[in-house]
Amino acid sequence: MQSVTSRRHATGRRSPIGLATRLKCPPSFSLRETVLSHGWYELVPFRWEDASSTLYRAEVLPDGSLHYFSLRQPGRLGRSIQIRWLTGDPAKEPKSILIARIRRILNLDLDLAPFLSLCRREPRLRYVPRRGAGRFLRCGNLYEEVFKAICGTNIAWKQAVLAINRVGTLGEPMGEFGLNAFPGAEKLLRVGESRLREVSRLGYRVPYLLDWSRRVAEGETGLDQVESGRVAPEEQKRFRLSVRGVGKATAQYLLMVWGSGQEIPVDSSVILYCRRNRFGGRIPSEREIRAMYEPYAPWSAYVYWFEFLPWAREHWGFNRNPRT
Repeated sequence: MQSVTSRRHATGRRSPIGLATRLKCPPSFSLRETVLSHGWYELVPFRWEDASSTLYRAEVLPDGSLHYFSLRQPGRLGRSIQIRWLTGDPAKEPKSILIARIRRILNLDLDLAPFLSLCRREPRLRYVPRRGAGRFLRCGNLYEEVFKAICGTNIAWKQAVLAINRVGTLGEPMGEFGLNAFPGAEKLLRVGESRLREVSRLGYRVPYLLDWSRRVAEGETGLDQVESGRVAPEEQKRFRLSVRGVGKATAQYLLMVWGSGQEIPVDSSVILYCRRNRFGGRIPSEREIRAMYEPYAPWSAYVYWFEFLPWAREHWGFNRNPRT
């Protein structure tokens, strides 16, 4: 193991820091813009320190080992990501798995060149390449991502954050770091329905969460292919719609986060934005919204989202003053 120094973590505790690993990223990439692309940075086991633009995260690997690390991007757009292994420098194989997960979390392998080219032609979107935006923050694994999406259906976002972070307390504790890793499928099944209802306060969603946990724990055929992205977007969508508790808009949202911009996840916030900014105060139909963004296919959802995002920050305070 590499020698470690010490640094005060965001919680105020003293934490070990191993020598940094540097991770190359695309020329137009901004860690900050990616983290603040939507609200998932508010959900454990993420922790965002806004003052230093540092993202912290805990991961549990298949061998049961616990890892806590931080991500920073010193310097200009496109500069390497600096990974600090706060629980000590991992061995070669775990480090390889963790780096693959970090690439997924930051969507580093998504080819955004066609979308960024489109953005340069659209006045509302010219900020995207200039600021290094265009990617979504993801989770480290399929299980956690779908679980959190179920928790966020038909509920105010602030309530969803509280519920998901309560569920997070059921995960493995990370010792001196003062947080828990996100509980895996087997762990949630052992917790059981009664306890999960009590902790999460998610009501009718709890059976859906346990059903999803069961599918993952039993190693359902095809989950690995879905997680790796080796299936077409249509198959990805069919899979998501097969999960109890995941409706059309949630499935489309997950597809967008994962890099498929074909379908806008039309919900009440989309309708509100379009009514105020695109339809002169008239409430548009879903069909009208989709038709308006259809010329931007296959990046329709991305054009909508990154047009909506600055407006949401200005009018709703969305991701403007993030929690540290």
